[in-house]
Amino acid sequence: MSEKHSIYFLIDVFENEFKIIKSLNLKDKINNYIIDEEYDRELNSFSNNKEHIQRIIKFMKYYYRKKIVNKKKIKSWLLNLFSANNFYGQYCELMAYVWMFEMKIKFTPQVMIDSEELLNKKRVELDGVIDKKEIYFDIKSFGIQFYAREIFRRKLQEQFKGKIVYIEGLRDSSYKDISKYAFDSMKDIVEALEKKHSYFIEGLRWNIRILDIGKDNIKLVKKRQRKEFDPYRFARENKFFCIRKASQFTINKPFILICSFSDSFNNFYDKGNLKNTNTALRALARRTFMELNKCNKKAIRFDGRLDDNLLVKDVVKYISALIFINFNSGMSRIFLNPYGQNKIKKSDIFDIINGNRYTDFEIDDFEYDIY
Repeated sequence: MSEKHSIYFLIDVFENEFKIIKSLNLKDKINNYIIDEEYDRELNSFSNNKEHIQRIIKFMKYYYRKKIVNKKKIKSWLLNLFSANNFYGQYCELMAYVWMFEMKIKFTPQVMIDSEELLNKKRVELDGVIDKKEIYFDIKSFGIQFYAREIFRRKLQEQFKGKIVYIEGLRDSSYKDISKYAFDSMKDIVEALEKKHSYFIEGLRWNIRILDIGKDNIKLVKKRQRKEFDPYRFARENKFFCIRKASQFTINKPFILICSFSDSFNNFYDKGNLKNTNTALRALARRTFMELNKCNKKAIRFDGRLDDNLLVKDVVKYISALIFINFNSGMSRIFLNPYGQNKIKKSDIFDIINGNRYTDFEIDDFEYDIY
């Protein structure tokens, strides 16, 4: 069983390990509270994960001492990391940096790029650039739809104290659909559940049940009946995931979208069947590069910062590669876009990765998928 910690305990751990953090006065900006195992489960898990904490601190120390990042940037990272609302995205970002650092990829985090170099109409800050090849990258929290489902359940739970909120049904809906059919309809769903202790969300194929607290129901929830996960359906439902920040794609230099996730928070990652996971990730990358390469939908539907005349096929070509990183195990899958405007070759990847910490590392250039 994990220990219960407070936010200030977590801050103290960082301050004790990296002295400059104490001068950031984080406690002046953050209210203290006990991290709840039920409602802040991921943050609670992190507060007990000494290995991840040490790895993040090691990365920060190195980049600070090399004068690549300053105290202001470290403070920004930590304020997000110690926030229940911003934790997940910041955790995924920092652990992607850690993976790159441990793979001895030389990169500069947090770089400003002028609008003429982007699909964006404005100057923006990207998550970084790989120095050797001038390859720009941005990091996205992957598997966020599973995280969103759990957050939605917890928000419902706040409305039904003394009861158990249980959601059964499909687990591979898109994040966009979860936002539309769940979060945007929260008030109506709560009202319906107050009248009748079950509600079916047609758009998500979710059945929500309000259960009394009792031994049998607690056992049911803990079991969480495993639902069949179809990797190809997952890829189809999430095929637009990679272009939701298309305005940040660089147009004259290679661009990599890094998708960072933890197997602890995402049930698409099948620990008992890695083949299933590999299939899902490859299918998603293939959908992105092959299907969206012919998609005539308006790209502004997925990123409102794009010009109205751009189509999906016009923007997806600026993804040179996708990298999926499981930052718990170090597993990484790199997929190169055969139709990329600014191509990255396998030899380029091996040229920038000098570390050998992780062996579960694969590159796929879809050589035999172009026909």
